[in-house]
Amino acid sequence: MKTNFKLLIIAILIACANPLFSQESRFIEVASSDTIVLKPIGFIYKISFETKYEVMGYSFPIKGNDSIPPPPLADVKKVLTKNNFNFEISDQKDYVISKDAGNDTTILVTLKTETDLKNLIKVLTPLKGIAGKIKEVKYESSASYNTEMYKTLYTRALSDATTIAKVSGNTIGKLISTEEVKDSFFDYFSNYNELLKDLPYYKDKDNLNKTIIRKLIFKFQML
Repeated sequence: MKTNFKLLIIAILIACANPLFSQESRFIEVASSDTIVLKPIGFIYKISFETKYEVMGYSFPIKGNDSIPPPPLADVKKVLTKNNFNFEISDQKDYVISKDAGNDTTILVTLKTETDLKNLIKVLTPLKGIAGKIKEVKYESSASYNTEMYKTLYTRALSDATTIAKVSGNTIGKLISTEEVKDSFFDYFSNYNELLKDLPYYKDKDNLNKTIIRKLIFKFQML
């Protein structure tokens, strides 16, 4: 797990002029973020014989010198079988119904490691006239990182809150609440970054890891 912590003091309520406020009305909120990098544990690679280029859900026809007649299906199957790849033949195009969707035959190859993926690319490269892309990636579960992550976030947030309270002549009491922050600009950018990997010239497209940003707000009682 690769972590990158960013702490931001959201709000500090040091004193309450109104005597009707309870002790718990005096609090400090601290936000802490943790970046978890998940590694892939499986792939499904799609091989097609279409004369179209697909990117971010859209397809474009390949024209000019780039249009090469695809090899026979039997030839591709022979190469995959010879190299012990697990594959299946599919006549459905992702169950999409549109004027551009045909019943083009595709081959779905199931892979377990990134090494297998690289070996597949190596044996497919000599076959001109086919197209290939990663159709699906299966990642390790983030659950195994949760205990360590929450413990670290809480410890760092408590340390910062204690320091803030100390310099203001106060002390920290119990933890009042914890809230996860979602749908922020950083979440949107992270998702958008994943979509960019479909672009052919995206500089980080070969990075198959998945980044998850977790952000928590800790509210501590101030005594």
